[in-house]
Amino acid sequence: MSHPQQPVAEAAVGPDGLLELPPGYYDWLRVRLCHPARQETSGVAWLHFADVVDPEFLVATAGSTVAWLPVPRRGVLHSVRLPGQPELAVSSVTPVPSHARTFRPDGGDAHD
Repeated sequence: MSHPQQPVAEAAVGPDGLLELPPGYYDWLRVRLCHPARQETSGVAWLHFADVVDPEFLVATAGSTVAWLPVPRRGVLHSVRLPGQPELAVSSVTPVPSHARTFRPDGGDAHD
């Protein structure tokens, strides 16, 4: 069974602009915005896996402080580069573990 993940603060962004995540298999990243979106806004986030980087749209709906970033690739996600628009300023990101797989620190994976 997967355990809930703790939020990763935007302050954890490194000098290269990447927000490091606990390596793992995720279905979603729950993104908490600093301020409610005034209108629907989107931007490209870059999901960094061990061997590839994928673009995904982060969409914030008007009036919301929470947006969901899908993680469709079934690989171990290590970090994310969030969009740079001020209206998408992020206060925290909470990884949502995949129900299909779990990550083992020894490099293996286990199916639930």
